[in-house]
Formats: sequence, structure tokens, C-alpha cells
Amino acid sequence: MKKYVLLIVISIISLTSFNLASAQTAEQASLSPDGSSSGGATGNGTAPDGSSAGSASGGTPSDASSPQTVGFINPSRFNSITDLIAGIINSLLGVLGAITVVILVSSGFKYMTSSNPGEVGQALDGIKNAVVGLMIIMGAFLITQYVITALSV
Repeated sequence: MKKYVLLIVISIISLTSFNLASAQTAEQASLSPDGSSSGGATGNGTAPDGSSAGSASGGTPSDASSPQTVGFINPSRFNSITDLIAGIINSLLGVLGAITVVILVSSGFKYMTSSNPGEVGQALDGIKNAVVGLMIIMGAFLITQYVITALSV
């Protein structure tokens, strides 16, 4: 019975960490840098800054003396070096979290299936180490989020 309770707790922890990571990723993907939920182009022939984008075929401008502005859309979702570093750190922490969950699940499987007391002890050590690692990764994530938001202001 104790083994099943431990397995359920491990499953809840791993599902919670994946839900937090996927919710944050979905939120970041749906917002543009200015906080709106639209994409870069407006679809009405204007550039993202609101100016007229002009046509590629060299259409006639209404005022021949004023230069036409062409808007470019940033192909990356990162608008500054801070956002780029934050994205790299968050990606690395996500990979480390996934590796930790795999170790947690494999140690839980060893714990459930082993009958040798030595293997059970090793499996419990693996579970403890994975939980401590997951806590360290979550702490690192929180610290980096705090530092990044402090630098972004």
C-alpha cells in the first residue's frame, strides 16, 4: 500500500510540473511583445507600427516627396538579449526537469518491481535524489524569473 501511495504522489508532482511549464509556454506564445494577442502584421496593408507598408510592385505613393516605410516582422520571439537569455535558461531548465521526471519514474518503477532489499534501498535513494533535484530546478526557475522580470523593468 505504501508503494502505491508513493507512486501516486510522484505522479501528481510530475503532472503538476509539466502543467506549469506548458501553461507558461502557451501564455508566452499567445502574447506579442506589446501585450496584445495579435500577430505581427495587421492584415490591412499596414506595417506593425501602423504606417503604410507599400507594395512590392512599386505602386504610386500619394506623396512623391515622402519616402515609403517598409515594416519588417521580427522572425524571433525574442526582442532583446534579456529575452534571449531567459529563453535559453528556461529551455535548459525544462530539459533538466524532464530528465528528472524520467529518473523519478524509473526509480519508482524499480521500487515497485524489486523484491531485493538492496534494490529497494537504491530505488528509494533515486526517488529522494530526483525529488531534491526537482525542487532545485523549480527554485532555479523561480530565481531566474525574478531576475529577468527585475531586468526587464
